[in-house]
Amino acid sequence: MHNNLKSHYRDEDLSLVETALGQFLVASKKAERMIENAEFEHKQEVVSEILEPIENIMMLNRRKIEEDVTTQAMEYVRNYYHG
Repeated sequence: MHNNLKSHYRDEDLSLVETALGQFLVASKKAERMIENAEFEHKQEVVSEILEPIENIMMLNRRKIEEDVTTQAMEYVRNYYHG
């Protein structure tokens, strides 16, 4: 799984991504059980448990994109002035 994730996340964030994915899976299973048992009184809590790891994963992906864009911009400037 690491190879697929490395193109979307910084190396130092991979453990955070895996943690968030695990949290998402646990919350998804919880939601599935809630639906099966028609236990809707806790739906907002479960929705929050699902959304939080998704938001974390998206934020970590944005950090990788920002890092990649910065690296590419610096390389362009370096090549423009030295190349």
